[in-house]
Amino acid sequence: MKYLVTDPCYIVDDDMWTKLCDKADEETNHDTGNKWSNAFNKLVEDYLKSLYDVAYVASTGFGDWTNEIDGKRFVADAGMVTVVPADKIPQKTYAEYNNNLGAIIEVADNSRVILDTSNPEWTIVKVGNLQSLPYDDGEEEEEW
Repeated sequence: MKYLVTDPCYIVDDDMWTKLCDKADEETNHDTGNKWSNAFNKLVEDYLKSLYDVAYVASTGFGDWTNEIDGKRFVADAGMVTVVPADKIPQKTYAEYNNNLGAIIEVADNSRVILDTSNPEWTIVKVGNLQSLPYDDGEEEEEW
């Protein structure tokens, strides 16, 4: 099975993104902390599930980042990461994202997907036997 690992802001159109932000504001009375972030993550995940049937969403913990999994780069500009089935992504988008804004990875069918947020400063993406890079506070971010 193939999955796309990317920031959900790249696969949710701008109008819907704004609606999801507004709804998170309403649900949390404009709270800007974890309560808002958790509500927003859930709204984005539910929306992506309506499009892709399966979706995983979490905050990065770090904010904006560049990371890699299986030697493929993915980025997050909204401080979020998502994993969705790549077979449901339109072909144009598929080519655009692979190793540019997102990573398309292939794992065995029924592989587990885990967004490990146990370190509040960094989220590890685990899909089957593949894992994104861990946090290294002494490492400079690499230019792409």
